[in-house]
Formats: sequence, structure tokens, C-alpha cells
Amino acid sequence: MERMDFQLAADSPSTSVRCTFADEALVVAEEGRGRSIHVRFSEIRTIHLWQTLGAYVMRIEAEATRPVTLRSRRVLGTRVEDLLDDYAAVARGLHALHRGYPEIRFVGGSSGLYWVGWALVPTVVVLAGLSAWMLLAGDAPKLAGSLVAVCVLGLLGAVSSIRQGRARPYDPSAPPPSLIPR
Repeated sequence: MERMDFQLAADSPSTSVRCTFADEALVVAEEGRGRSIHVRFSEIRTIHLWQTLGAYVMRIEAEATRPVTLRSRRVLGTRVEDLLDDYAAVARGLHALHRGYPEIRFVGGSSGLYWVGWALVPTVVVLAGLSAWMLLAGDAPKLAGSLVAVCVLGLLGAVSSIRQGRARPYDPSAPPPSLIPR
């Protein structure tokens, strides 16, 4: 890795941070505030990557620090700035750690589908209750039957979304291409 200083966005896409690989740690310094977090490589437990709304996102969880979220897209007022090269360099640098720190767990997955699935569950429960009430009351049996079909399809969609959206471990020597920009 040639360059050691990278610009990214943090938890909030409007917060700019400078990331530096130095002294067995990733230093994440919030620009303009003077605050920084030193994430020691030996304390990293999980690196989770996913995409959301066209941006790449990385969450680093370590023992002695709060989780650090880094984003490939920064929002500055009305301007959106993609920082794909810097994000990819930081992600590759952290993935290279797997050789010296095999205890780091690398996971990837879109949490968006996961939450869509869980949002469908209460909707299906309400519709199932409504259709049961309609059937018991004898009101509009055709509509109640249609609601039962919608409930079954909604439940299948919810289970499918939850299974597809949950984070899954992957081999850090070959990260999924969809999680790191090329």
C-alpha cells in the first residue's frame, strides 16, 4: 500500500474523516473536530461490509473502542462525493490483516433486505388477523381468502429477505466483488 492517508465519510455521510494506517492501528480522525479513534489491529473482532443506497459501508468492531463506520460516499451540502478509491484502499488494507490477525471475523451482507424482511412480519400478522376476523364474522369470504393468499406470499417474502439479507462470513483473501469497489 503506497499511500497511507485516506478521506472517507463516517457514521453520518456528512462527517468527513481521515484514515491512516500507522503503528499497528487504523487511526480515524474526524476532520475539523480534532477527535480521533485508534483502532488497534490486535483488538479488531469484526469487519462487516455491505452496500446501501449505492454507497459502500464498512463497520469495524474492536474491543477497546466504539464501533467505527466508514462510508465511500460523502455528502457535503448539496454535493455528493464518491470516495471509491480511498474506500477500496482502506478495505484492501484491512483485509490484508487476515494473515497476521486470523481472529478477525470478516462478514458481508446487505442489511437492507434483512430489515425489509422483518418489516414484513408485523404486516403479515396484521393481515392474517384481519382475514381471520373476516372469516369468523362471515364478512366478505372472497376478500378474506385473498388476504390469506397475500399473507402466505408475504410470509414467504419475509423469510426469503431475512435469509438473504443477513450478514455472512467470507474468506478475507477473496472478498466478494460486490463489497469492495474495483
